[in-house]
Formats: sequence, C-alpha cells, structure tokens
Amino acid sequence: MAWIMGLWSLMGILLCWWFLGVKKDQSRVKKNGKVPKGNMGWPLLGETLDFIACGYTSNPVSFMTKRKSLYGSVFKTNILGTGVIVSTDPEVNKVVLQNQGNIFVPAYPKSIRELMGQHSILQMNGNTHRKLHALLGGFL
Repeated sequence: MAWIMGLWSLMGILLCWWFLGVKKDQSRVKKNGKVPKGNMGWPLLGETLDFIACGYTSNPVSFMTKRKSLYGSVFKTNILGTGVIVSTDPEVNKVVLQNQGNIFVPAYPKSIRELMGQHSILQMNGNTHRKLHALLGGFL
C-alpha cells in the first residue's frame, strides 16, 4: 500500500512540474512572438497515436483536415515527442521553402543527420546551401 501512495505522489509531483514548465514556456512565447493555435496532446506522446492511426484508415489526411478545420491552415501539434508547426497554406509553404534571408533553419532528426552525413546538402543552409545547389544543378 505504501508503494502505491509513493507512486501517486511521484505522479503528482511530475504533473505539477510539467504544468509549471508549460506555463513558463507560454510566458516566454508571449514575449518573443506568436505561435499558431493548436493542441500539443499528451505529455511525451503528443498526438502521435492519432497521427499514426489516421495513416491506417481509408482517409490518411483526416489528421490534417480535422486540425485545419479546428485551428486554421497553420497550427501547432506534437508528433513523435517534438513540437511542430504544420502549414497547409500554399503561400506560407512557398515562403518557408524559398527561405529568403535565412528566416527558417531546417532541422532533421538525429538518425537522418547521421545517415546523410555531416556534409550533406540537408545539413547546409544559407549561402553555402545555395552555392552547392547551383553546383549540383550545373553538374546534373
């Protein structure tokens, strides 16, 4: 019986710590800029289970369409333990992909970075990426 009380106490402490961390992050976001509306889901899991479950249905894009109808064409979510901002708006996607002025820096999971290597075109950004892209385009 004592171990059950200890487990509940530990869970309570962890939940308080998590909620305090979320409030701290929210106050920092208010100071630095706006983040789109969305749902981060469960701690650690986020919305990963919903995302995977939609992949096994007859309509795999239902995950995106449901959130698009709730939060708009740009929303935040948590997939695979990482907070992400999803854009379904073509104009926003164009700005992100063109990356004028190095506003966005691409980030890939550690496994992808190790697989592609340190000097991969995926790892480069800015002027280095532009030069390498031009060289490869000329070669091909």
